[in-house]
Amino acid sequence: MLMNKKTHFSAHVVLFFVVFSWSLNTIMMKIGFREIDPWMFGLLRLAAIAPVVLLAARFSPGYIPFEKKDFLKITGIACIGFAGFQIFFLPGINGVSAPVGGMLLGILPVWVVVINLIARTDKVSTMALAGVLLTIAGITLIAYSPGAAGGNSGETTVSGVLFLVLAEFFFAINTVFLRPFMKKYSIPQVTSIAIIVSFIIYAAILNKRIVTFDYSSLSLVTWGTILYSGFVALFIANVFWNRSVKHMGSTKVSVYANLPPVFVLILGAVFLGELLRGPQYAGAAIIAAGIILVQLQNKR
Repeated sequence: MLMNKKTHFSAHVVLFFVVFSWSLNTIMMKIGFREIDPWMFGLLRLAAIAPVVLLAARFSPGYIPFEKKDFLKITGIACIGFAGFQIFFLPGINGVSAPVGGMLLGILPVWVVVINLIARTDKVSTMALAGVLLTIAGITLIAYSPGAAGGNSGETTVSGVLFLVLAEFFFAINTVFLRPFMKKYSIPQVTSIAIIVSFIIYAAILNKRIVTFDYSSLSLVTWGTILYSGFVALFIANVFWNRSVKHMGSTKVSVYANLPPVFVLILGAVFLGELLRGPQYAGAAIIAAGIILVQLQNKR
């Protein structure tokens, strides 16, 4: 029993590390964006981890060769879900202040409810629908609040809010539809396909810039943010998160999805001096209320 308690405690410590690393990643990316645009940042972080991801997938415990039909399904889901998330996430973070970005990171459970409603994969209660509507209202208030149209660092743009909302939608698709395959194959295997597919799509979009970009112009600090964002936040944290979902269940793990907004609010104020402005506080409170209603639905 003592061993079980230790294992249970360590699992929660790991989840705390995961959500904190994701929160810190928001700050790291905004620091990196001072020298490099979000698209090249995304490409470089994917390129840095691609070889490691493939090795980890091949030699991970429980490795099973993919069946052709499963491989094609996983690749298709990754092309839409994970690649869509990568394409919209970084420009979204660049287009909003750190605290607004942190708040929008918490809407993943809301999108999961919407997908379940559309796909009819689960029953959705009136409480959950109310949570979805509240979340939409809060996002709208933040996007169109005074001062939310500029493009300077630390300001929130309508396009930035829209990109982040879309990014979370695509990550929800990835979460919902890839989860069944993680029961059959090792988590690094499934994660590796998602990352490699995203890298190929990024490389196809940027093609000429890969050759013409001045890599020597980047400082060690920027390279550090790229490597952190790739190895820690994108690969290691996602593997631990998916492993926790597999062993603990999505209901218990989903509680931790509420922590990134809190962490980013604190980290953004400390490292970037960015705070919510005026009506954004009301928008954040409305979003939080919507997320709580959705979480209550999940617990039921």
